[in-house]
Amino acid sequence: MHMRYQCSNPWNNAAYWRRIRQDPTFKERDKAGRRARYYRSRKTERQVQAFLRAQQDQRFEEHEGEFGGGL
Repeated sequence: MHMRYQCSNPWNNAAYWRRIRQDPTFKERDKAGRRARYYRSRKTERQVQAFLRAQQDQRFEEHEGEFGGGL
């Protein structure tokens, strides 16, 4: 008995390729969307890193007094 299953991978999805054949600009738009999503995720990653760095700096400033006001 053959089980039908949904494939969530768009590159392996018949509907995706059918849509590409019907609409030649779809592939380019999808590629652009992927690139935008990638860079957006990278940007938020950088923001998180910056936030953590700022927190560490703050923590360091809080403890500065213990070491006699510093070098």
